[in-house]
Amino acid sequence: MVLPHPQSFAAIHEYLYTNDAVAFAARIMPYPLSRATAPYASHEYATWAGGPAAMYHQQVLIERLTFAAGAYANICALGIHDDGIWHALQASWTVLYEALCVTQHAYTCA
Repeated sequence: MVLPHPQSFAAIHEYLYTNDAVAFAARIMPYPLSRATAPYASHEYATWAGGPAAMYHQQVLIERLTFAAGAYANICALGIHDDGIWHALQASWTVLYEALCVTQHAYTCA
């Protein structure tokens, strides 16, 4: 089977084996997550985005968003129906997107 984004398959495979959503999100984010600091609720995402925004250039954030989009394409292609992986992907995407908005001084992204 040909996957749309082979680079993200290892992260997906690891999640399917371990069911560790935090570890999956850490593979998407540009810096390591700890279980104590990982955002679990949507109201934490905007606050949590300050870390990547302060630490990384826009290009790094765009590369990680591209990785997340590739993981999304792979998950869809593989037909994975697992709430944990979808939640981790959504949280990672939202944090990275908000971080990119902050780096662009666009505090409200639509």
